[in-house]
Amino acid sequence: MELKIKVFTIQEFCDFNQNYRKQNLKEDIHYFDYNDMSTSFTNQKYIDTCRFIVAYNDKKILGISKIASYENSNNQISISYLSVNKKFLNNGISKILIEETIKVVKEFNMILGSSEYSVDGWKYLRKYLLEYTEKYGVKFFDNVVGFPGRLGHNEEFYALITESRRIFCEKYPEKRDRYFW
Repeated sequence: MELKIKVFTIQEFCDFNQNYRKQNLKEDIHYFDYNDMSTSFTNQKYIDTCRFIVAYNDKKILGISKIASYENSNNQISISYLSVNKKFLNNGISKILIEETIKVVKEFNMILGSSEYSVDGWKYLRKYLLEYTEKYGVKFFDNVVGFPGRLGHNEEFYALITESRRIFCEKYPEKRDRYFW
């Protein structure tokens, strides 16, 4: 499978996406929202740091990772989501996207945080986030499971919430009082 990776600012991604306007990204990429490309209600810090790391070929966008630093996040940049086109799961695309995302974060010289994990993110992506942040010397503030992802609300989801909280509290005892839903 032919695979290209490119990093885009918001405007560059809007322009690039015109080449793929027949593709419904909202349907293909879990967590993607077309509002991600809007700057109407954002601040300059977000605009300056927002990046879309995109895996694609000549026909489709295969995966997207979105990072940004939000107004109240001090010296932290966050992964908003990292998701692969559901027709191309289990092809190693997410692992490549994670490594490229970590390289971009390294350039910003900021602490990396993540939104709460989905079940899929916890099970499949977290290990690579830990591996690549260590490999590239990026300080990483881990998080807990908070979204069911593609699996829906089931026993595995609730079990992983509990497990992730335990691991999080062991790793960050000073955050033990943090609100967990």
